[in-house]
Amino acid sequence: MLNKIKTHIISLIIVLCILVLSSIFNEIIISKFKFFPLGLFTQLFFILFSFLLIKYFKYKINYQISISKIIKVVPVTFLSIFGILFLLDLIIITESESDFFSNMPIKNLLVILFINCFGEEFLFKGFLQNYYSNFRKIKFKIFKINISYPVLISGLLFGIMHFAIITTGVIFLSALKVVLSAIIVGLIAGYYYEKYNSLSIAIIIHFISNLTSLMYSLTLG
Repeated sequence: MLNKIKTHIISLIIVLCILVLSSIFNEIIISKFKFFPLGLFTQLFFILFSFLLIKYFKYKINYQISISKIIKVVPVTFLSIFGILFLLDLIIITESESDFFSNMPIKNLLVILFINCFGEEFLFKGFLQNYYSNFRKIKFKIFKINISYPVLISGLLFGIMHFAIITTGVIFLSALKVVLSAIIVGLIAGYYYEKYNSLSIAIIIHFISNLTSLMYSLTLG
């Protein structure tokens, strides 16, 4: 019990420090070089810090994934994210978020689509999920699927982190929808990362999820 509490405290401190330091470094660089897209260096520092932690704890990260496995995962991801977004729109009624994306500079949008999936997956799967690997035998059944404790923790923290979107002016209910959908993304990515033992599949799932969210917001939002 004490070991589990210690693991949680240390992991939360590490992740919080990375989030704060990465954001600070990003703000310092962006303030001096305004042509860089917002959030770019936050994600790059996510990768840097996560890579150093992975090396320090000697985690073995596999990046290989077969095309057949990618083909199996992509439709599941698209339908799951599209479905949860539609369901959240029915439950949590807010103003359309399509303006949030349509008014966003292309360079910032490209960071969200192509860079976030690397930075956040290195942090929450490459480091955090592996950090909880000793608790992998603890399982929870969600919709008849066995979700391990590391997958659950990394998914929940990944989703909660997205409450930071409030700082961009998004209202609370819209931010809540983002957080809930991000938790689903985190669970799906974590599940398949553990199943296929490949960080690449988690990155691909994250990218497909971002793309699906963008398409949904611009067309049905």
